[in-house]
Amino acid sequence: MTEVTERIYGAIIGAAIGDALGAPLEFLPSRPEHLFVRDMVGGGVLKNKPGGITDDTYMALAIMDMYKVMGTYDQKTIIRNWLNWLDTDPKDVGAWTYKVLKEWENTDQYPLRGAYNPAVQTWLSTGSNNAGNGSVMRCMPTAVFRLRDEKKMVEETIFLSEDTHPDPRCIYSCLVVNKLIQYGINGKSKQESFKLIIDEFSSINKEFAEEIAEAPYLPWKDWKNSGYTVDTVKCALAGWLQYDSFEEGLIRVVNRGNDADTVGAVAGSLLGAFHGSKAIPQRWIDKLEKLEEVAEFCDSCSLSISLLKNN
Repeated sequence: MTEVTERIYGAIIGAAIGDALGAPLEFLPSRPEHLFVRDMVGGGVLKNKPGGITDDTYMALAIMDMYKVMGTYDQKTIIRNWLNWLDTDPKDVGAWTYKVLKEWENTDQYPLRGAYNPAVQTWLSTGSNNAGNGSVMRCMPTAVFRLRDEKKMVEETIFLSEDTHPDPRCIYSCLVVNKLIQYGINGKSKQESFKLIIDEFSSINKEFAEEIAEAPYLPWKDWKNSGYTVDTVKCALAGWLQYDSFEEGLIRVVNRGNDADTVGAVAGSLLGAFHGSKAIPQRWIDKLEKLEEVAEFCDSCSLSISLLKNN
């Protein structure tokens, strides 16, 4: 396995691992260090089994399936995939995501962009101020599938966020995470990558850039792990930047509690992209639900990258 392939696996599996490790800590308060959860224990408010995944990974798997079947972003396919998942009556689905997907149910015309998009209509009709973390939690597949096409990555990342979470802060969050994942897979250092992001977004939205720029210095007690997309990104960045190992960075993130599975998924994808799959503890991988489906997408992305290199 090449270093690039290992980091592809790291980003994809790392996201699911972060989701599963954080799942039993979701909705709960921060834990003192001597009581940190360090293994796939299961339980929690939603009574997940050890290694069980949540909506973060299920919605990402739907995107992976779209890419495997269509080979590109396709609005009709991803909306159908998400609605099929919603029909399974999942025990963990965000209120905003549920509301928006219900608005999509009667849609028979695709694609719908801008003000014609049901998610945008819902966002506008409710005050244009909902910036939850429901799109950044599952944006990772686009970063790895479009690893060699930044223009497409940016376009499809925006589309996939807009389809449920059109607030600019949600879109910026997804772009930050996906750009960093690509930097990591391509071998850039954390410090260089973070500087590139801050420089770029300072010219796009200074307030957003200043918020996330606090991540390297943010004390652990101030990691909010809230459902607000900027808090999610800031906390995931803090775990990624402040710790030198996949394991310790992720443990610190999820044990802040609250929306632990989502921040865990984002941090896991970042840590995996920079540290690689070998850095992920095997004891976590062995218990991961849907490991075969996640690994299948790893394989398809690695094959795609290999073919691109040979052409």
